[in-house]
Amino acid sequence: MISFMHVHIVALRYFTETVRKKSMRQAAETLNVAPSAVNRQILKLEEQLRCKLFNRLADGVQLTSAGELLYHYARNMERDLERTIGQIDDLRGLKLGHVRLAAEDGIAKDFLPSILGDFHKKYDRVTISLEVATGPEIIGRVEAGEVDIGIAMGGSAQPTVTTSASIKVPLGIIMHADHPLAGRTAVTEADLVNELMIERSEIKDDVAGFHSRLKTSSIRRQFINTNASDVLTTLVKTGLGIGMRSPVGILSELEQKQIVFVRQTDLKRKASLNVYTNAQQTGDVSTSVILQFIRSALPEFEKRMLHIAGGGEETSDASRSSH
Repeated sequence: MISFMHVHIVALRYFTETVRKKSMRQAAETLNVAPSAVNRQILKLEEQLRCKLFNRLADGVQLTSAGELLYHYARNMERDLERTIGQIDDLRGLKLGHVRLAAEDGIAKDFLPSILGDFHKKYDRVTISLEVATGPEIIGRVEAGEVDIGIAMGGSAQPTVTTSASIKVPLGIIMHADHPLAGRTAVTEADLVNELMIERSEIKDDVAGFHSRLKTSSIRRQFINTNASDVLTTLVKTGLGIGMRSPVGILSELEQKQIVFVRQTDLKRKASLNVYTNAQQTGDVSTSVILQFIRSALPEFEKRMLHIAGGGEETSDASRSSH
């Protein structure tokens, strides 16, 4: 039994053309070679495979059963090769393509601009749409095939949605730079009992429980509630209170010391920034390329974020790819 067979692509080309023309002579004319060259290549194939591929007839050739099998393989190989060459051409020039992205507002602000800039410099013929939405909305759009790539903080992926990459994101309290807690490296729930909190209304799970407990135990009842992270940040900058959020979306404000981020250490919830794709959709070359840009940029973004926000000891294993 032959365990390995090296078949030259030229021999297969001569073979397939002979099948199409049903004649070695006519195949030779199409290939612009001598009929003897075609015959010699086919004889080599038959010698390698140890079987006849053609029955030689007076007026041409006829495939044998073994020849039928080889022709089926050769046609599939030609199609795969043509498709691959086309994809390589697209990679070289990315002549075609439109990529649909969806991201949360903070991610669109802090993470994506530099990536899109680098991508556009190299592939300026590809168009991009970027939709800003909430995490659950983004996962739903990926699942429905309405966007090619979604980037969101946490969230529960659906069976058809794959987490293509992920990094850890710290959760903490943001406050004005002159706030008494601003010098801390970390705070706990007990430290915040009597602080004036600005609450995010759409936050769920243990974060919602955290706000509820503070409302119950605090002697200060003047809570502010908003459904927008940018509004929360603006209110904090004006000194109206402190609020819980991740540093994603406020990195420039933190760098400029307009506000301070202090990690909260007693939350059970572990936040992450996730890149979502649809497991049932292959996507075109342009989507694959920009996905690679995103995945490659995640480790450096995580490093920058933790450096600015503090808590570099929490660094994860860079970008974690899904199976």
